[in-house]
Amino acid sequence: MEIISRKDARQKGLVRYYTGKPCKHGHICERYVAGWGCLICNHLLMQKKRKNTKYREKERADRLAHYHENRDIIAKKRKERWLKGETKKTQRKYYERNKAKYSALTRYYQTLKSKRTLAGLRPNDFKKIYIERDKLNKNTGVPHHVDHIVPLQGKNVCGLHVPWNLQVITAQENISKSNKWETN
Repeated sequence: MEIISRKDARQKGLVRYYTGKPCKHGHICERYVAGWGCLICNHLLMQKKRKNTKYREKERADRLAHYHENRDIIAKKRKERWLKGETKKTQRKYYERNKAKYSALTRYYQTLKSKRTLAGLRPNDFKKIYIERDKLNKNTGVPHHVDHIVPLQGKNVCGLHVPWNLQVITAQENISKSNKWETN
C-alpha cells in the first residue's frame, strides 16, 4: 500500500488512506479520511453497537423512517436499476459467489420433498398439475407456480408432497404467500 497523508488523500478525493503507523489501539491498517478512525477500530465499534439491542431497534426505526419519507424516490431508483438490468446482474453475482449455499438449499428442499411424498406415488401422478401450469403460462402470459396448499415446512403445520396438496396459482401470489397456510 502506498503511504499517504490524510491531507493528500483528501486532495485526491480518496475515501481511505494509509500512513504505515499504528492507530491509538495498535492497528496498522487504512484509515478513513472523513473520520480519522482506522478500519479495524471502526469495524469493532460497529460490531459492538450491533450487538446492543437498543441500537438495533433504533437503527431499524431510522431505516423505516427514511424509507417512508423517501418511498417514491427509492421506488423510482429501484425501477431504474431493474430496467437497466442491474438488479439481475447483482442477483447473478450474488448467486455466483454463493453457489454452495444455493446448492445446499436446493438439496435440502429436494430431500424434504422426498420425505414428505407418500410411498407408492410416481412422477406421473404429479404430471397433470404441471401440465396445467404450463398451459396457463402459455395461454395467459402470466407466470404460474405449482404451490403446496399446506406448506411442506410451515410455522405451525407441515403438509405432504402429494397431488391433492398441490394447486396452480400465479407466481406473484405464490411468492407473497411464502410458506403460510391460508385457510378460507
